[in-house]
Amino acid sequence: MKGLFLYLLCFFAFAFVVEAQTSAPRALLEVREFNFDAVSPVKDYLFLKVFDNGQIEYEKDSVENNARKLVLHKYELSPVRFENLTAFLDNPEILDIADEYEPDFPIIDHTTTFDISLFRSSKTQTIKLTNYNLSNPKSKDKYPAKLAELVCRIRALRDNTGFRMLGNDCLLK
Repeated sequence: MKGLFLYLLCFFAFAFVVEAQTSAPRALLEVREFNFDAVSPVKDYLFLKVFDNGQIEYEKDSVENNARKLVLHKYELSPVRFENLTAFLDNPEILDIADEYEPDFPIIDHTTTFDISLFRSSKTQTIKLTNYNLSNPKSKDKYPAKLAELVCRIRALRDNTGFRMLGNDCLLK
């Protein structure tokens, strides 16, 4: 009887561990920002991460005791906003976005790079944007409309706000 009890206890403990591992949230979208300038070292931080359970994470600079540090912020999307986002990310036009684009202005003493990763079931789609600036007149026709909207959505999610596209221009609410 004692052996049966230990067997059942081990079985349920194993089942619980397997369930906990399989139900951990999986990233759908991750954006890292890298900043470099002539004065300060490279700064790499989590600009935005969206999980398959609607959880959002991002890091922001904070000053405490005259020292800068990154603070992780979290919130959860409403089911409607989450469904809207996943439908957008599954749009075939998103799959057609190029992996990398030339910088909008030359890299001299400052650069900002967004590394956008979209985690799909079979592979990861990565988009690299360096010195991305849609307000630059030379950039108006450079980027597909869905890329402009993706970047706008990313910024809106980070600020936990709405947005509206006006052509390729992003208007945060």
